[in-house]
Amino acid sequence: MIGISEHGEPAGFRELRFDEPVSQEDVRSTDLKGDLRKMWETVAHNTIDHKTIRVSPVSAINAASRVFATVNLIGRSTNEVFELVGHNTKSSDSVYNRGFYPIRTNEIAYCFECGNFGWQFTLTVDASGRVTDLEKQWIP
Repeated sequence: MIGISEHGEPAGFRELRFDEPVSQEDVRSTDLKGDLRKMWETVAHNTIDHKTIRVSPVSAINAASRVFATVNLIGRSTNEVFELVGHNTKSSDSVYNRGFYPIRTNEIAYCFECGNFGWQFTLTVDASGRVTDLEKQWIP
């Protein structure tokens, strides 16, 4: 018989996503190259309706938080941003790479989510294509 977790899910259902404790503190990266690589990692996750999707593990969510706390993107062009941190939708195969919160046409959303929570980093871009603001939002 398959064990059932306290959430009513098969045993092991959440294990891959929860590979480390979540950090909600703003901490700068001490290994930017490693964190840049880690933030784009995804793991397989089986949904309640038995579909397998790719999501960000907690380690990737934490790494993304450190990267965006470390790299100054204000004043950079979108091409420079993509070169520095990766493309917001092409660098990850996560199903949650399009953004959780609504975005306007002059915004770029980077979303790192495990299916239960995560971070969205929204860059506001001016008419010349330069970043003017960065907003960090917790995804509940």
